[in-house]
Amino acid sequence: MASKANRILQSIRDSILIIVSILLMSVSYGKWVEEPVHFILFGFAAFLGFVSLINFLLVIINIESRWYYYLNTLFQTVPLGLLFLLFLSQQGWPGFIFAVPLVLNIAILITLRKKKVSQSS
Repeated sequence: MASKANRILQSIRDSILIIVSILLMSVSYGKWVEEPVHFILFGFAAFLGFVSLINFLLVIINIESRWYYYLNTLFQTVPLGLLFLLFLSQQGWPGFIFAVPLVLNIAILITLRKKKVSQSS
């Protein structure tokens, strides 16, 4: 089971990603014809929004599986890293919007590690 701190970090990360993905989808929706890169941006945002929404609901329901949260965090880290690099290279400072969820993903991965319990004789 994920710890309470982990659940709080995931809720914060998912809330941020849902809001940012809705904003990105609304900005890039009408520009597909002009620039095909907006189609890719829309796809990344839709994927992150969908995965974040599912994860947010499962955190609320309190799913016990640690593996689901671990894999979800890994699946979110790759597109977040790509969006971070894309926005940082093209737009400059707006790329740092994706730095917060990336840092939260690293913190979530650290808190999901299994803690070894030493048995004293």
